Amino acid sequence: MQQTNWYTIVFAAIMCLVVAAGLAGMKDYLAPQQKANELLFTKTQILQSVMPVDASTDVEAIFNENVKGFVLDNKGNIKEESTEKALQVNIIKENKKKDDDKQLPLFVFTNTEGAKNYILPTVGGGLWGWISSYVALDDQVTEIVGIRFDHETETPGLGANIKDDPNFYLDFVGEKIMDASGNLQAVTVKKGNGDPLNTDKADYEVDAISGATITGDGVTVMLKDDLEDYLPYFTKIKS
Repeated sequence: MQQTNWYTIVFAAIMCLVVAAGLAGMKDYLAPQQKANELLFTKTQILQSVMPVDASTDVEAIFNENVKGFVLDNKGNIKEESTEKALQVNIIKENKKKDDDKQLPLFVFTNTEGAKNYILPTVGGGLWGWISSYVALDDQVTEIVGIRFDHETETPGLGANIKDDPNFYLDFVGEKIMDASGNLQAVTVKKGNGDPLNTDKADYEVDAISGATITGDGVTVMLKDDLEDYLPYFTKIKS
């Protein structure tokens, strides 16, 4: 009886080792594809901030043809003129660094007529985890031409609507981020902002999502803080 138990224990231990080794091998095998999928998702979000993207869109071809990436420092200097390097920057990790140590990715989309849009990532805190966006600005870097949000674990039907509800993220299109004196105002997500149809594009406000106050406040802080990081670069390209 004891010998039978011993065999059972040994067999179970061997099976555990085999399964663990198999899972580890599968993880290593799938890692390159997972990384490729994440990269495609990022490129898709960047393009969605400036153009419609659907299942028929050749994201890779359009991105490679029309987008150039750069890595900036906090003084607005270009440290790397490399799309690959810009895509590799982990904005969540960079957001935790001191300003002098931050790497700031920037993407420039040039359309067929030569007009440029400046696309930058933002990251902040929502109700339950991180929230982020890719925000596209016009060639004068004074107006939002498009934005796409993402989130970690915001509440479905409430905070998650920053990503899922076009009525929210399309409200940002056309919103001014600079006042007449060139000072950054960004955009505030405000409950009962007095302009629910969002006809006033110079009030620096969009209407909040009902029941998602903390997520909306997170969007407000995120946009203000992260757009501010890019002000030195904006000053350089406009001078």
